[in-house]
Amino acid sequence: MTTNKLKALELFAGISGFRLGLANANIQTVWANDINELCCKVYESNFGKDSIVLGDINKISILDIPNHDILTAGFPCQPFSPAGKKLGVRDRVRGTLFERIIEILDQKQPDKL
Repeated sequence: MTTNKLKALELFAGISGFRLGLANANIQTVWANDINELCCKVYESNFGKDSIVLGDINKISILDIPNHDILTAGFPCQPFSPAGKKLGVRDRVRGTLFERIIEILDQKQPDKL
């Protein structure tokens, strides 16, 4: 009996928190992205060259993002945090990033588990 390993994306990856948890659940991360260069360097030092794509997720074509079963996203929470300015979606830089997640899910249509 063969089983296909579930494939995951890790958006706003930081230094790989979601990837580590998914690996423990036998789920393969097939693509990761972060905008922070230092985070990407740490990520690559742990998982190898080209294991993460450095750049603004809003500027990366959805066509360049692989198909997947699970999408994780540690997008910035500051606009929604009670400790922050509570700008929510009015924070046009960070408060609307979840909309890009929805676009990716809408176009990629990962299988529902």
